[in-house]
Amino acid sequence: LRFNCLCSRLSSMELLHQAIVLRVPTDYSFGYLFLDQKFGTIKVFTLKKNRMRMLTRGALVSYLPIARNIGYAAENIEILATPQSWVTHNIIFLHHLIELIDFFIPDHSDAEEIFILMLCLYRSIDDELLDISFFKKFFLCKFFMMIGIYPEPRTLDDKQLLAFLGVQTTQILELQKYVFIEKKMIQWLRECILLHPHADRLKTMIMEPWC
Repeated sequence: LRFNCLCSRLSSMELLHQAIVLRVPTDYSFGYLFLDQKFGTIKVFTLKKNRMRMLTRGALVSYLPIARNIGYAAENIEILATPQSWVTHNIIFLHHLIELIDFFIPDHSDAEEIFILMLCLYRSIDDELLDISFFKKFFLCKFFMMIGIYPEPRTLDDKQLLAFLGVQTTQILELQKYVFIEKKMIQWLRECILLHPHADRLKTMIMEPWC
């Protein structure tokens, strides 16, 4: 009996997923929207027997997804982390990043690379070594490059920017002082967002938190 219980627990652990909470229930919408590490963006609701305190947007959670007709039921939900202070210091950055994921990543699409990129939000950054404002622009540009939605490079500057976005995050410490790269990133981000057919609906276009 103990062996069977142990096997059951191990099996459940193997089936656990990690996800980032993108949307929470409101008076107008039911359930949550998760960015799941394997399933991409999915609708999730909690079973009555597993009711817990409201999850917050941006929280990193582990849970057991159970397929249902209207989405996924979530069992064994556990909050693993919340975004670091460099992310929440200007909360608009997080809200607009979530909006971009919601708009640009189709439901149930393979978003494993994006999920790995998003895990940066839960790691601390030494603001004495890295310009946080510069890194946020780099992070957003990296997002668009990884989902493959960006304008075709027309100039040498465009090609150099794409090459720059391909570097590891640790390498930008040496490059962050180049002002022309930062200006180019701002322009490039706007062009990326305008590629969405409903770009005018994005709050990000109005507030532009990277400017």
